[in-house]
Amino acid sequence: MPTAENDKDTRPKLPPGRTLDSVIAEHEGLPLWMQRIFEGVKTYQNVIYAVLTVVLLSWAILKFRATQAEARVQEAWWELEQAKSPEALRALAEKYDDLPIAPFIRLQLGRALMDGQRYEEAMTELQLAKTRWPESMPGKLAGTLLNSVGEIKGWGGKDGMLEQKLAELRKEKVRDEGPPRDTHSPNINDVGLPEVEIATPGGKVTIELDEETAPNAVAAFVRNVERGLYGKSYVWKVEPEAVFLGDSLPDGTGPVGATIAWESSALGNSGAKAGLVALVRTLPAEGQEDTEALRNSAAFRFVIFTADAPLYDGKFLVVGRVKDGLDAVRKLQQKETIFSARMLQKRSHPYEPKEIPKAPEPPR
Repeated sequence: MPTAENDKDTRPKLPPGRTLDSVIAEHEGLPLWMQRIFEGVKTYQNVIYAVLTVVLLSWAILKFRATQAEARVQEAWWELEQAKSPEALRALAEKYDDLPIAPFIRLQLGRALMDGQRYEEAMTELQLAKTRWPESMPGKLAGTLLNSVGEIKGWGGKDGMLEQKLAELRKEKVRDEGPPRDTHSPNINDVGLPEVEIATPGGKVTIELDEETAPNAVAAFVRNVERGLYGKSYVWKVEPEAVFLGDSLPDGTGPVGATIAWESSALGNSGAKAGLVALVRTLPAEGQEDTEALRNSAAFRFVIFTADAPLYDGKFLVVGRVKDGLDAVRKLQQKETIFSARMLQKRSHPYEPKEIPKAPEPPR
């Protein structure tokens, strides 16, 4: 029979709160909780790798986009420093409209347009900057500039007081000093037609003279040019279809010496068409007969038709046509001054028109 001593269990006992698995794990060098983690990682490692890959890839994309946006901003600032003209700035404004630099570009564009006296366009750009970015520094500055454009426009615009005063001073200078000295020698061409260049406040005008069918009238016109009669002369009348030029007085009443007999280019056979140039003669009063003396009264005044003018069909001595610069003629206003007139091309023979001497003054 077993004794009390033999009844004792001699098998190894586990410490309280421990399990056999934990003991085995410790013998293998790792605690059980760590083994469980590794088993879980091993079981779900593909899912974990996929999640980590997505996270890293998303971070890389965001970082790339941020770097790219920063590079565009730097590029935009550099281009803004280089751009000077309104056209270049307008192109930048459209190119970088989605970047934080956009209001600065619009503001600079508005200022450039103001510097170029393009006030209507400047107001449009400044209003856009003020409306789209009202709380930004460029938007607030655009609002300030917008408030002052009206006053600046009044003084510096094309029709402003300052420009009007400068225009008056320029006219006085031209009248006081006379036309610019012309050292140009015309091209001699016995085949082509004579050409005249007239410099006006509206721009340069090139006239081709029809020497073939109106040789005497053309000779008179060339002689007037070479004598300098048209430099410092006036625009003495402006009508919707015609601009009258070449008088020594602004109202067209300058003294007339010798005249030429009636002769008109074949260019005038179809009437007073736009672009034709003609020497002006005295027209009969309403109800008065058109006498030979009136028909032979042309001297140096001339007219350029800016549109078809049936009222003047067959009235004046057509000498040629505007080859270039008709738009410049349309800009002219009464009492403006022709700056200069010169021959660009002529034939080698002398231009000596047959003139009709002025009738002597009756005794007083």
